[in-house]
Amino acid sequence: MNSHLSKVPHGRQYEDANREAAKCLTRLGDFRGAAASAGEEWLCDRVRGVESAGNHSTWNRQGNVQHMTFVTRSLGH
Repeated sequence: MNSHLSKVPHGRQYEDANREAAKCLTRLGDFRGAAASAGEEWLCDRVRGVESAGNHSTWNRQGNVQHMTFVTRSLGH
């Protein structure tokens, strides 16, 4: 499993940069797709322009959801 980080600047003026970060993450070869967890679905929604691109807290929370879902499902196999 690979981990990827993206710098997410704060403020409405960075909305485009944050959406671009989501695009970069969802284009990675090991991106699991929107159906993998609410975290991946959230990233895909940012790419499509659904709601705000979020702030640091939101990105952190969604990243944690994404990782914890992966770990939990991996333990069951």
